[in-house]
Amino acid sequence: MRDEEWPYLLRTVVQAADDKAAIVCGLHYEDTKRTIEDAKRAQDLGAIGLQVSPPIFNLPSQGDILDHYGDLSEAIDIGILVYVTRGMDCPIEIETYRKMVQFDQIVGIKWSSMPGFEYEDAFEFKDIINIIDNTSQPARCHQMGGRGYINATSEIYPPHDLRVWALAESGRYDDAKELFDSVNGPVREFAARMSQGSGGQARLKKGLMEVMGRPVGSSRPPSKPMNQAELDELRRIVIGFGWPVAEGYDTRRSA
Repeated sequence: MRDEEWPYLLRTVVQAADDKAAIVCGLHYEDTKRTIEDAKRAQDLGAIGLQVSPPIFNLPSQGDILDHYGDLSEAIDIGILVYVTRGMDCPIEIETYRKMVQFDQIVGIKWSSMPGFEYEDAFEFKDIINIIDNTSQPARCHQMGGRGYINATSEIYPPHDLRVWALAESGRYDDAKELFDSVNGPVREFAARMSQGSGGQARLKKGLMEVMGRPVGSSRPPSKPMNQAELDELRRIVIGFGWPVAEGYDTRRSA
C-alpha cells in the first residue's frame, strides 16, 4: 500500500467500526523517525493501538531495537504490540524484552520464538503485557496465560474462531486445539502449495473471501490472483469444514 493510501484506509475502517471494534494499525520496517510520524498520524485517525516491527532493514542491534520502541513509546499515547517473526531475521532477545516491557505504551508481544529461545520464555511477562500467539498454538498460549492468537480465518468465518476461543476460555484446551487444527492444518497446507506458484500473505485470505461469496479483489503485483483450479480446490476444502460457501463465485478466471 502506498504511503498516501493507508491513512485513508485507516480512517474509513475507524469510521465503519463506529466504536464497535478496536482498530489496530500496522507499522512495519521503517526507521524510528518515520515510525513515530506514522504512529502519531494513526493515533490522530482513531487507532487505539499499533502493531510495530523493528526497522529490520537498518540491521539493528538489540540496543537499537530497545531505543526504537522506547522512543516510540514516549512519543504516543496508544498501545504498542511488538511484532517480529522468524522470517524477518531480526530476533529480539529475551533480555531486550525484559527491558522493553517496562515502557509505558508496550502492551503486548506477537510471539513467535526465535532459534535459541523456547516458546515458554515470553510468558514470564504475562502479568505485565499480553502475549499473542503467532505459531498456530492458540490453546497452548491461552493455557499459559496469553490472551489472543493470529489466524487465517476469523474475518472469513467468525463463528469458527469464536468457538475455538470459547473452548479455550472454558479450559477445554484439547478440544480447542483439535478444532483449530482441523481448519488451520488443511488451510496452511493448501497455502504452502499455492505459494510455490505465487507468494503474498493476502492471496489465501482473498481466495477464502471469494469462495465465501465476499470477493475483495486481487493482491497487488507481483502476487498473482488465484487461478480457477486453486479456487476450486479451496472451495472444496471450505465445504469440508461445513462452512456456508457461496453458490457461485468468479468463474471467469482461467486455470
